[in-house]
Amino acid sequence: MDPGVVFVAPTEETAQEEGIEIPLDEDSTCNLKVVQSQFASAVGLRFRAPDTGRMRALRMDDSGKIYPPPQGWDNLTFIVVVDKKRTRDEDGSEKLENENKKSSSDKIGDLIILGLSYKATENDVRDYFKSFGEVKSCEIKKDYGGNSRGFGFVSFVSDDVA
Repeated sequence: MDPGVVFVAPTEETAQEEGIEIPLDEDSTCNLKVVQSQFASAVGLRFRAPDTGRMRALRMDDSGKIYPPPQGWDNLTFIVVVDKKRTRDEDGSEKLENENKKSSSDKIGDLIILGLSYKATENDVRDYFKSFGEVKSCEIKKDYGGNSRGFGFVSFVSDDVA
């Protein structure tokens, strides 16, 4: 017996134009790898519940097996849940993107300094970093007792220095 297909689309708005039927496995589950073969950034599926009109996620196990909703796969459009940090290059290789990615015109001259000596003072850090450029501000993070937590921040006047 043919286990059937599930109708999957990238968004509700584009379901009619960009939706695709994806075959179900023998146990009537949907395999995430098959979904990802059509929608590279997919990490799951969701659907609009007919009784409430709200979006619901589908249960998935660690192997990527997506289980059907209680009412089954029929007469529903399933929407791809995407990982917004993950994209594919045109050549098909996968890469991760930083959601807070800044363009070169949005550079910020701030640095986080990790692994600072607990004895270092803000003046020590400022004196060290001023050899690279004009320091706008310097801050060492401290605990409630006023002791260094071993990290801090330095801001430069010029973005190019950072």
